[in-house]
Amino acid sequence: MEEKVNIREKLNEGYVRAILIVEVLGRPAEHVGSVLKGVADAIQKDKKIIFLNRKLYRPKKVKEAKDLFTSFMEIEVLAEGLVKLFDMCFDYMPSSIEIVEPTEVKFNLTQANSIINDLASRLHKYDAVAKELKIEKQILQDKLNELLKGNPIIETEDVKVEIGKKEEAKESPEQKKDRAD
Repeated sequence: MEEKVNIREKLNEGYVRAILIVEVLGRPAEHVGSVLKGVADAIQKDKKIIFLNRKLYRPKKVKEAKDLFTSFMEIEVLAEGLVKLFDMCFDYMPSSIEIVEPTEVKFNLTQANSIINDLASRLHKYDAVAKELKIEKQILQDKLNELLKGNPIIETEDVKVEIGKKEEAKESPEQKKDRAD
């Protein structure tokens, strides 16, 4: 049995009350719902978050897409301070966060530095992933272009193989004579 949370007391301790909207797009519809439930379960397990309420909406078919479904969930939480709320942004990627209480939020320089440095660190990681994906995309595009030109090259760390390199067919003397006639 869950104990009743004294929200006022937690707010006085520095907690932040917020409502998060988490959206999911995918297929099949059951998967969309299970992903949202998984997010809610993960939030409930976090020791620095007090889970207050959730409203899960049924997946709906996306009109202009084949077999895609979308759904969202509203989650009301008490987070152990602004730093934890920022962490939730990165961990659960909500599409919207509304801080409900307190109406005024204060934090010291150490907390501000922690938040801004964490943000910078995570942005650098995302930037590195994006650059790596861009390079891999270019490599795949180059290999596809080679395939389309007829000179496919398959290359791994250990092996490089040229497949089906097109060569001019040599004509037999009889073919040359037929062509001349």
